[in-house]
Amino acid sequence: FTNQDIFIYIAIGKINPNAIRTPCSQTYISNINRVLFIFFEWAYRKHHIDVDIMRDVDRIRPKQKRKERLSIEEIESCRDNVQDDRERALLELMLSTGLRVGEIAKLRISDIDFDKRKIHIPEGKTDNAERDVFLTIKARNALQKYIGHRWHGFVFRPTRNILDDDVPMTTGSIEDIAKEIGKRGNCHCNTTVHVYRKTFASMEYRRTKDVKYISILLGHSSTAVTEKYYLVDDLKEIEYQALYAA
Repeated sequence: FTNQDIFIYIAIGKINPNAIRTPCSQTYISNINRVLFIFFEWAYRKHHIDVDIMRDVDRIRPKQKRKERLSIEEIESCRDNVQDDRERALLELMLSTGLRVGEIAKLRISDIDFDKRKIHIPEGKTDNAERDVFLTIKARNALQKYIGHRWHGFVFRPTRNILDDDVPMTTGSIEDIAKEIGKRGNCHCNTTVHVYRKTFASMEYRRTKDVKYISILLGHSSTAVTEKYYLVDDLKEIEYQALYAA
């Protein structure tokens, strides 16, 4: 093998159709490129080959996809198309806090301070997941109406075969409701909980212009994660407006 072989292999991959006769995607080619780097750098480091044949090969970055989020019009359409108190509570909670689906499923009534409009998240996906998030007035009112006279247990419960408040709704059921709300609201994309989470991040950043604050609210390990996976489109758009505003 030489680096010329690598160049040819990647070039052929770019122009040859895949198994279903469509051109290989940039992401696919990027993954092949990354695996080759990992393998041959390991082989050179372990002295299985004498030459670092990847030295002059350029890394191929995957094409950055635009982050899906809902427009203001779509948000209002979703609000107009919720069918019951549970759906409204879930929708307003997602838009108000940007919680992960697992955090929503684990949310207990005791975690919510309705007077201060604050929710404490005790644990989550990362070390920084323990945090406080805040409720809009709409979210607080929707949650209070849905919870009613319950004072303990999980906030969101299944509707069938439940004898007590200590059985949570599954993450799959929460995702199904989130997607159904989006369908009824004629949203342009599949409205997973993660889409509502990104929508929250985008709206809060445009309101505050504070990446660090958004990163803390989302429970991210660093602001780099927030910028790359949540705010990259907002940052580019705001930069463009600043450069080319009349």
